[in-house]
Formats: sequence, C-alpha cells, structure tokens
Amino acid sequence: MNEKTKACIAISFVNVLWGLSFIASKSALGNGFRPFSLAFVRFAVATVLLFPVLKKRRGSLRPPKGVMPLMLLSALLGMTLYFLFEYGGLERTSASTASLIIAAIPAFTLLFGRMFKGRRYRPVCYAGVVSSLAGVFLIVRYQSGQGTDTLAGSAMLLGAVLCWVGYIETTDILMRRCTSLEVTAWQSALGALTLLPCALTDRLDWGAVTLTGWLMALYLAVLCSVVAYLLYVGAVHQLEPFRAALFINLNPLAAVLGGVLLLGESLNPMQLVGGAIVLVSIFLVNRGSAAQAG
Repeated sequence: MNEKTKACIAISFVNVLWGLSFIASKSALGNGFRPFSLAFVRFAVATVLLFPVLKKRRGSLRPPKGVMPLMLLSALLGMTLYFLFEYGGLERTSASTASLIIAAIPAFTLLFGRMFKGRRYRPVCYAGVVSSLAGVFLIVRYQSGQGTDTLAGSAMLLGAVLCWVGYIETTDILMRRCTSLEVTAWQSALGALTLLPCALTDRLDWGAVTLTGWLMALYLAVLCSVVAYLLYVGAVHQLEPFRAALFINLNPLAAVLGGVLLLGESLNPMQLVGGAIVLVSIFLVNRGSAAQAG
C-alpha cells in the first residue's frame, strides 16, 4: 500500500469522525456547554494531551525557526475564525443550507489553486466537484430537520469555507518544515489561546455542564482534534490540498448514518444515492490524479 492510498484511508476516517462530531457537539451543547466554550475546551484539552508527547519525542517544545507567524495564521483560520463563522452561521441558518455551503470547500480550494498557485487540473476534477455537490444536496435535501435561513447566516458560513481553504493551504506549507505532531500541537495551543476571549463572552455556568456534556467534549478533543488533526495535516501534505478538501463532503454522509445508528433517525433512500455519488466522485478524482504542475 503506497503513501497516497494510506493518506486516502486516513482522511476518510478523519471525515467520518468530523461527521459524527456534529452529533457530539449537539449533545454537548444540550448538556450545559455554550458554543465558544466548547470549542475552547476542545483545543485546550488537545493541547494538554499533545504537548507532553511533543516534548518526549523531540526533547523540546520549540518549533522550527520562523514558522510561528504562519502557525498562528493557520490556527486562526482553521480553528478560531472557522468556528466563529461556523457556529454563528449555524445559529442563523438551517443545517441543510449549512451543509451545502460547507460542501463548496473543494470548489473554492480548486479555484484558489488554479488562480493563485498555478495548479492545473484534469476535467475529472471539475466534474468531481459538481457531482460531489449534487451528492451532498441529495443527502441534506431529505433530512427531516428544517430551520430558518438568513443572508447573514449564509455569509458567515461562506466565511467558514474561505477560512478552511486558507487553513489547508497554510498547513500544506507548514508540513514542508514541521512534523504533523508539531503542527497539530501548536495549532491546538494557538487555537485555544485565541478562542479564550470568545469563550469568556459565553459566561458559561460550568456547574451546569453534565457528565454527558464532558464526555462529548472529550470525544471532540481526543478523537476529533488530537487524532483527526494529526492524520489530517499529514494527509493534506500527501494528497495535495484540493484532493484533501474533496473528502470533507463525507461529513454530512457520516452525520446522517451516525444519526440513524446512534439516534434512531430515519434514512431516506435518496440520501443513500447522494452518499454513493459523493463516494464515487472522490474515487474518480483520486484515480484521475488531481493536480498537474502549473
């Protein structure tokens, strides 16, 4: 098994974890947590877990010289600002609309690479973006939950999309000088630090957080932050940003299947069709070799 195949498996697993994180986040928020406090705890716990491992492996916590400005930018984009926009958007927009907007990340990553990085893509990549969006549309179109959409909510989610594209690109650059452990540990620490002011505005009653809330927060910290980000930053470097971005459309599929298996929710056959389209799109794009040198 070559390195790219391993990266595809790893990033698929990551996006399943992140898809299930919607269920965990919803549960944590329903058991005492507030949005920004939850995000802060997630990355603060991740930092506490990662730094001792980094110290043991490298003998020092000091990152390579000159990378901290870019490390801070990546943390702001992929953690602080991303969650500010995502949570703010979800409060003002239906989950279905949010999923569709987030599903535009591969398209924006492709456009960024083409316009600013000089990357060239085969026609199958453009077709993959369109078909993957169609698959996500079918998945979320037949979800039972509905909400009220606002222009402000959609604009905030678009901001989240742009932040994630920037996160992928900056992380790809960082991986040329740092290990995945260094990147994940420092991004978590800087993410927690910059999320702290937002968490303070929540004015959270910590005594109101239930045991279930804490267990869900630990799931988000250990699996969705420590494990997932370690695997993700390495996979981005192996796959190239656009191909890594396309896997994010596994999120809504994992969330729907998780709802069926864990919460007893119903599954519409059209959602299965949409999931199959997403999987086929990812397979075809990766088989067709995404980026060509510009």
